[in-house]
Amino acid sequence: MRLLFPLTAFLTLTACSISVIPTDVKVVGISTPATEFCLQQKGFINPTTVNGKQVNICELPNGQKVEVNEFYKISGGSEQSHYTP
Repeated sequence: MRLLFPLTAFLTLTACSISVIPTDVKVVGISTPATEFCLQQKGFINPTTVNGKQVNICELPNGQKVEVNEFYKISGGSEQSHYTP
């Protein structure tokens, strides 16, 4: 009986201190304003290698494919802009 209370307290405190670490969390990089702009225009990002360098291509709903930074520049470089091909 003398050990029951300390043992119960120990197990209770130990159970509260265990943290569950999710194993299915995917690490995602920070997006650029150009990438966000592409996504706002209902496009999706397609990472591609060109001349040994990775570039992100924005594929728009109309089938047009433009490098994300170039698309951002020609669209006025503003997240408020709406691109019309």
